[in-house]
Amino acid sequence: MAVQNEGALSCGKVGALCPEFTRYTLNHWQGLTKYIEDGKFEIDNNPVERCIRPVAIGRKNYMFAGSEEGAKNLAMMYSFFGTCKAQG
Repeated sequence: MAVQNEGALSCGKVGALCPEFTRYTLNHWQGLTKYIEDGKFEIDNNPVERCIRPVAIGRKNYMFAGSEEGAKNLAMMYSFFGTCKAQG
């Protein structure tokens, strides 16, 4: 795919936005394919998104923690329960 992108960029066979996409792909090719070489890397960030979802929902539900101390307590609570959940 990298070779095809290089050819498309040099031949000018791409549309208006495609050169930017092609350049981005070529510049980040090593990072974009890192998950193939090492199984511990995820192809996407869905596990992280699932972990922070309760925080985002809580932020909408608890717009105001009441005080700075309340906000600190909420942050500690989220951190504690997130760690417990990650440990199984």
